[in-house]
Amino acid sequence: MATASGGWVDLSGKQNFAFDVAALMLLPWFAGIQFGVFTSSLSIFGGYDFASPLWTVAGIDLSLSLFVVLGSLAWILATNEIDGSQYEDYEFGVIAFALATPLLYALVPSFADLVMLNGISQLFFTVAVSASATYIGYTA
Repeated sequence: MATASGGWVDLSGKQNFAFDVAALMLLPWFAGIQFGVFTSSLSIFGGYDFASPLWTVAGIDLSLSLFVVLGSLAWILATNEIDGSQYEDYEFGVIAFALATPLLYALVPSFADLVMLNGISQLFFTVAVSASATYIGYTA
């Protein structure tokens, strides 16, 4: 898992593995929060819902869940072959899907409506982004 030497971050095997596992544990949880499969909040310090916006820029809500999902994907890509010399064409498609889906959900209202169509579509996009990240982390 993510042991290629062409990534931006060059850590030893155990450190790299621990960070990748952390990213792969956080990503499905926060993707589920991002796509509305479930909610999660802290009740300390006055309470905080992870899906509530940290900032609203031009009517776009930027939440902690969006940043964690994109950060986890970025970490997985940064510790793998980021230059793309080892990727097949379909792997670039998997990477593009994994990165574009949370961004489109936050930026394009019609895509958010597609995701929120019903519970099955919400679960589908959550599992698809999580599976894409796992595939990128283990095969690249």
